[in-house]
Amino acid sequence: MEIKDLIFKGRVVSRNVWIQGSLIFFDDFKKGIRKYFIFQNNHINPQSNSAIFYEVEFKSIKQYIGRKDKNREMIFTKDKLVTSNDDPKFDIWTEKDFGVTEVYWNEEFQRFDGTKWFIEDADESVYGIEFVSILKD
Repeated sequence: MEIKDLIFKGRVVSRNVWIQGSLIFFDDFKKGIRKYFIFQNNHINPQSNSAIFYEVEFKSIKQYIGRKDKNREMIFTKDKLVTSNDDPKFDIWTEKDFGVTEVYWNEEFQRFDGTKWFIEDADESVYGIEFVSILKD
């Protein structure tokens, strides 16, 4: 993953809206709190010619893993993935066969993995990315 792919996603505070872009945080030492913000490089306030920042809920923050699902949707950490193999080269299997997995950073192997199964790039793998789709929140 290149630095240009370092994209985050989060739910805007007090709104049920997701936004993605660059993540920053500010520490308020007087209050002893940290606030997290996401800004989009293409969203500029025309009056101040500066980026528009959106405060996001800390627990909602997800990082793009540099991969897309079979529908070309970006996969983020904490996303829940389901298998949906309808390729006739393989046995037919569904979510019931392998279950839902949640994406996380595996510190030991320095890679993104799933809690129940892992994702492979191999074309002939039953865990291949071409069979994975994101379960919507």
